[in-house]
Amino acid sequence: MQFTDHLLVGLLEAAPDAMVCVDAGGLIVLVNAQTERLFGYRREELTGQPVEILVPDAIKAVHPAHRAGYVADPQPRQMGRSRAHRPDREDTPPPGAHQLGLRS
Repeated sequence: MQFTDHLLVGLLEAAPDAMVCVDAGGLIVLVNAQTERLFGYRREELTGQPVEILVPDAIKAVHPAHRAGYVADPQPRQMGRSRAHRPDREDTPPPGAHQLGLRS
Protein backbone atom coordinates (compact mmCIF):
# COMPACT_ATOMS: atom_id res chain seq x y z
CA MET A 1 0.00 0.00 0.00
CA GLN A 2 1.37 3.40 -0.96
CA PHE A 3 1.52 6.46 1.30
CA THR A 4 -1.55 8.02 -0.34
CA ASP A 5 -3.53 4.81 0.21
CA HIS A 6 -2.56 4.82 3.90
CA LEU A 7 -3.50 8.48 4.13
CA LEU A 8 -6.91 7.86 2.56
CA VAL A 9 -7.67 4.92 4.85
CA GLY A 10 -6.54 6.95 7.86
CA LEU A 11 -8.80 9.85 6.93
CA LEU A 12 -11.77 7.56 6.38
CA GLU A 13 -11.26 5.83 9.71
CA ALA A 14 -10.94 9.17 11.53
CA ALA A 15 -14.19 10.49 10.06
CA PRO A 16 -17.03 10.87 12.56
CA ASP A 17 -19.59 9.85 9.90
CA ALA A 18 -20.17 6.62 8.03
CA MET A 19 -18.21 6.61 4.78
CA VAL A 20 -18.97 4.17 1.97
CA CYS A 21 -16.80 4.19 -1.15
CA VAL A 22 -18.15 2.48 -4.24
CA ASP A 23 -16.85 1.97 -7.74
CA ALA A 24 -18.64 3.20 -10.86
CA GLY A 25 -20.54 -0.10 -11.04
CA GLY A 26 -21.97 0.38 -7.56
CA LEU A 27 -19.86 -2.21 -5.74
CA ILE A 28 -18.62 -1.30 -2.28
CA VAL A 29 -14.82 -1.06 -2.23
CA LEU A 30 -14.17 0.54 1.15
CA VAL A 31 -16.08 1.38 4.34
CA ASN A 32 -15.00 2.85 7.65
CA ALA A 33 -15.66 1.74 11.23
CA GLN A 34 -18.59 4.15 11.55
CA THR A 35 -20.31 2.35 8.67
CA GLU A 36 -19.88 -0.94 10.50
CA ARG A 37 -21.43 0.55 13.64
CA LEU A 38 -24.28 2.26 11.79
CA PHE A 39 -25.40 -0.67 9.66
CA GLY A 40 -24.33 -3.59 11.82
CA TYR A 41 -22.26 -5.30 9.10
CA ARG A 42 -18.54 -6.08 9.24
CA ARG A 43 -16.55 -4.47 6.43
CA GLU A 44 -15.71 -7.91 5.08
CA GLU A 45 -19.43 -8.52 4.60
CA LEU A 46 -19.89 -5.25 2.71
CA THR A 47 -16.80 -5.15 0.49
CA GLY A 48 -17.66 -6.36 -3.01
CA GLN A 49 -21.42 -6.13 -2.44
CA PRO A 50 -23.71 -3.79 -4.38
CA VAL A 51 -24.21 -0.56 -2.43
CA GLU A 52 -27.95 -1.26 -2.63
CA ILE A 53 -27.45 -3.72 0.26
CA LEU A 54 -27.49 -0.57 2.42
CA VAL A 55 -30.43 1.09 0.66
CA PRO A 56 -33.97 0.71 2.04
CA ASP A 57 -36.32 -1.51 0.05
CA ALA A 58 -38.54 1.50 -0.72
CA ILE A 59 -35.90 2.99 -3.04
CA LYS A 60 -33.79 0.00 -4.09
CA ALA A 61 -35.40 -0.12 -7.53
CA VAL A 62 -34.57 3.51 -8.34
CA HIS A 63 -31.19 3.72 -6.62
CA PRO A 64 -29.13 2.41 -9.57
CA ALA A 65 -30.48 5.31 -11.68
CA HIS A 66 -29.59 7.77 -8.90
CA ARG A 67 -26.11 6.25 -8.76
CA ALA A 68 -25.72 6.52 -12.55
CA GLY A 69 -26.74 10.17 -12.34
CA TYR A 70 -24.02 10.76 -9.78
CA VAL A 71 -21.39 9.00 -11.90
CA ALA A 72 -22.41 11.18 -14.87
CA ASP A 73 -22.22 14.37 -12.75
CA PRO A 74 -20.20 13.75 -9.56
CA GLN A 75 -21.15 16.70 -7.37
CA PRO A 76 -21.17 16.59 -3.55
CA ARG A 77 -24.64 15.90 -2.24
CA GLN A 78 -26.21 14.87 1.02
CA MET A 79 -27.90 11.49 1.03
CA GLY A 80 -30.40 9.81 3.28
CA ARG A 81 -32.41 12.92 4.14
CA SER A 82 -35.94 11.58 3.73
CA ARG A 83 -37.71 8.85 5.68
CA ALA A 84 -37.63 6.67 2.55
CA HIS A 85 -33.83 6.74 2.67
CA ARG A 86 -33.57 5.32 6.18
CA PRO A 87 -31.78 1.96 6.41
CA ASP A 88 -34.01 -1.11 6.71
CA ARG A 89 -32.14 -2.65 9.63
CA GLU A 90 -34.11 -2.38 12.86
CA ASP A 91 -31.08 -1.54 15.00
CA THR A 92 -30.12 1.60 13.07
CA PRO A 93 -30.10 5.10 14.56
CA PRO A 94 -32.97 7.56 14.01
CA PRO A 95 -33.19 9.83 10.95
CA GLY A 96 -30.55 12.53 10.85
CA ALA A 97 -28.05 10.38 12.74
CA HIS A 98 -26.23 9.46 9.56
CA GLN A 99 -25.09 10.84 6.30
CA LEU A 100 -23.75 8.75 3.46
CA GLY A 101 -21.39 9.84 0.73
CA LEU A 102 -21.02 8.20 -2.64
CA ARG A 103 -17.75 8.41 -4.50
CA SER A 104 -16.71 6.65 -7.65
